[in-house]
Parts: sequence; C-alpha cells; structure tokens
Amino acid sequence: MLDDAGDGPGALPLLGFVMAQLWDGQLGGRLRFETYREVGGVQGALGRYAETAWRGCVREDDEAEAMRLLTDLVRFLPGGDVPMRNVVRREDAGPERWPIATALAERRLLVLRGGGEAVTAELAHEALIGAWTRLEERVRQDRAILAWRAELRHDVERGQLLEGERLAEAEPWVARRGPVLTDAERQFVGASVARRTAREERARRRARRKRWSVAGLAVLTALAVVASGLFFRRNAQLDGQLRRAASKQLAGRAAQLDDVSVVTSALFSAAAYRTAQEPEARTALISQYLRLRHVDRVVWDNHAPVRDVAMMPSAWGSARTR
Repeated sequence: MLDDAGDGPGALPLLGFVMAQLWDGQLGGRLRFETYREVGGVQGALGRYAETAWRGCVREDDEAEAMRLLTDLVRFLPGGDVPMRNVVRREDAGPERWPIATALAERRLLVLRGGGEAVTAELAHEALIGAWTRLEERVRQDRAILAWRAELRHDVERGQLLEGERLAEAEPWVARRGPVLTDAERQFVGASVARRTAREERARRRARRKRWSVAGLAVLTALAVVASGLFFRRNAQLDGQLRRAASKQLAGRAAQLDDVSVVTSALFSAAAYRTAQEPEARTALISQYLRLRHVDRVVWDNHAPVRDVAMMPSAWGSARTR
C-alpha cells in the first residue's frame, strides 16, 4: 500500500481513505488483501468511490453544470504542466453549481471551508485528479482553457489589463466558455475590451481630426492659390494700364520735342514703343523712322554751337557741320 500510494502530495489522506475502505470490508476484525484488490488498490479505490459518489448525487439534468464545476476545481500554475486543486468560492459557483458542490462534499469528494458567503469548496484529495477517470478526462479536454485561465488569473492578480494578442486570445474563450469563468474574470476581460474600444475611438477621432485638418489645409491652399492668381492677374492688368498710360505720355512728349531735339524726340518715341505698343507709340516711332531713314549721321544737338555748314552734291545730298 505504501508503494502504491507513493510519497506525493496527498498520499497520507489517500492511505487513510483506503484504510477506511478496507475496514469496511474487514472480516472478523482482520483486513483482507482480497478487499484491497476488490477496491482496486490505492488509486482504484479512490476512483471507484468517486464515480459511485458522483452517480449517487448528480442527476442527469445537472450533469452539464456538474462538469463545469469539475473544471473549476482544477487549475494550473502559469506555465506549469501539473494539474492542482483549485479553491472555488460560493459566489463563483453560483446557484446552479453550488448545490452540486454541497452534495459532493456530503459524499466526501469535496471539502467545504469557511462559512456564510465566504465558504469555499475544493477537492478532498489532489490524487482524485489522476485516480478518478471522469475528472482526469475532463482535465485533459479542458487543458487549453485551464492553462489560459492560469495566465488570466495571474493578470487579474496583478491588475494588468489585457491587450494585443492576449486580449485577442481571451475574446474567443469568453464567447465560447464564458459560463466557466468567474464574474471577476469576465469583468476583467470586459474592462480590457472597453479600454481597447476607447483607444480605438480616440484613434478614430484623431484620424478624423487629421483628415479635417488636411482638408482644411487643402482648402486654404486652394484659396491662397486662387487669391494669388487673382492678385497677379489684377497686378498684371494694373501694370498693363500703367504701361499703356506711360506709353501715351512718352509718345506725346516725343511729339512735343520734335521741333526741339530730333535725338531726344526719337529716344522718347522708342521708349514709348518699348513701354507699350500703343497706336500713339507706334505712330511716333514710324514718324521718327520716316524722318531719319535717309540720314547717315546725326550730330548731337545742343552739344555745341554750329559755326559753319558745307553742302556737297550727292545722290541724296549731305551736309557737314563744324
């Protein structure tokens, strides 16, 4: 029996349980080896007793809730592979599962501790996890969610809300196995989702503000371009008006200087035409051309007094001054 029980956690209570089974099957005050074999040894005795107690207190209609309770009674440490007993509070079990826990405690499969609303339930022997086939299969089926809940409980204890991949992993579990989770665990995941939603909403608002800012800047830029175009167009119109007015004034001045200085009058005519090709400037420039087209050289007038004039016959005639 000692070899079968081993030296693991819960070995002594397990031995006590088997000894009680052997005493119930004693004959004439003697414990029989046949009884030990009949109950299945240390592990078998516990498993058979657990299954018998389960069938005696769990109705068929309650079996789904009872199986959820079995999942609650087992836990893993974060990153661990060994299943362990878990403490289930009355408020976490709820009105559906707590009566089942009470019935199993009466059959000594569970142990109740505390009192009032603070009462808790846990497996009577940790060896039940390996010895009871029903519980062992349940742990194997729910191993993934139990491992995830171990990490979740660690996050709940630290108060660090989920985000990123951890939150993305939690949402499907809550959707599929939400009733298995405690209220605190569901609220924790809900708070994590709410924080992510708030962050996404703030990001959307920032994106909208950015789009509106870009659109406003584009509108202001377009208005500035239009205003600049209008300004340059108006400036060009004004410049054209000023140049045309100046051209007319220069052409008029050239006409006034026609009898005073041929050179000055010609310069004013050229300046008038370069300023703006108005009809007056064109007329003044053509007049100067017609006047000077046969002149080889023009003496700078008003530069010095003319003392003598000499005429020489030629095809067009010429004059020399000195």
